[in-house]
Amino acid sequence: DDRKLPTERRRLVKDRIVVAEGTVEENNGERSMRVSALHDLDGARARFSRRLAIDLRGSGNEGVGEALQAALAPWRNGPTPVRIGYRCPVARADIDLGPSWRIRPSGELLSRLQEVPGAEAVSLEYR
Repeated sequence: DDRKLPTERRRLVKDRIVVAEGTVEENNGERSMRVSALHDLDGARARFSRRLAIDLRGSGNEGVGEALQAALAPWRNGPTPVRIGYRCPVARADIDLGPSWRIRPSGELLSRLQEVPGAEAVSLEYR
């Protein structure tokens, strides 16, 4: 809808990455894109992420639960589910956190989670 773009223009800021959602059209060998929505990076993460995956190594990492809870807390109550892949020398488990722990994905959250003791990998899985 061409009328929608003016309201999305606020997302167009010099030197900032945006993700355009729309359809590509071809007319007489020329390609163009009809944009239906623009997203900043955090908005695109929220729109297209399927899950936040956190791989934790559990050997000798005291306080990992508290650190993980503190890192996730400011971004809770969002659309994206969280899965923790926990590994230690004698066990392994994949734990899907409950709905109240769904998050609003952001670059800052991903950075904070990488600082959690035992965090080996933090990634967003996309649709």
